[in-house]
Amino acid sequence: MADKTGLLATANETLYQNIASLEQMVEIFSSVFELDIAAQAKDVICRLETIADTYFYETWDSSEIITSSLDLGFSELEHRARELDDSAKQLDGSINELKRIYEQSVLPQAVVMLVGSLEVYLSTVFVSCLSAKLDLSERAISSIRERYNFQNWGDSVDAFRTFLGIELCPQDVGGSKIVGLQQRRHVLVHRLGVIDERAARQLNSPSLVGKRLKIKQSEVMEGIKVVRRLAEHLTSTVET
Repeated sequence: MADKTGLLATANETLYQNIASLEQMVEIFSSVFELDIAAQAKDVICRLETIADTYFYETWDSSEIITSSLDLGFSELEHRARELDDSAKQLDGSINELKRIYEQSVLPQAVVMLVGSLEVYLSTVFVSCLSAKLDLSERAISSIRERYNFQNWGDSVDAFRTFLGIELCPQDVGGSKIVGLQQRRHVLVHRLGVIDERAARQLNSPSLVGKRLKIKQSEVMEGIKVVRRLAEHLTSTVET
């Protein structure tokens, strides 16, 4: 039992660390995309222009020496403001390009990593509980483990139900959510991101056949939420 408890704790720790890393990644990218560099730069430039206009209006009759010195200062300010405007536009373009890469590459990879983490977690917990329940050799345990693909929700449910008497899915989480997550991973890894008939059927979107799968940030966050809830439910069930 000590071994089972230790492996379960390790499995939970690893899964939660992976989830936390994905959440942190999404948070960092989101904070960058929330920046409106062009608008902020425009606001700064407008303020500088207002100051410059006020200066010329208020000091037109100042002494020549002072006026000349201030003129140079404000001319430099206006020059830097124009440079700021150009730099802000370039930076805004770079952020837009980063967002494109994020949507096309980073979010899909996050789904692959999340499903992979779930597979390792389910496999580890299954083997740990099976070893504690049945007095079998490592070879026999491994043989049973190899019958199931823990990236397939049906296989996972069958394995836990048949050998451990455990229902994997908590009442507040439909198995279709896990299936959808795993199906997205399948399309990304095995179909080069192009949706086939099977995937379209399981995603309840027959019109998407032949189209490229697009991953939304909200889908990644929902997937993380579902995986975390599943782990909480499984941990509670195993420890009872």
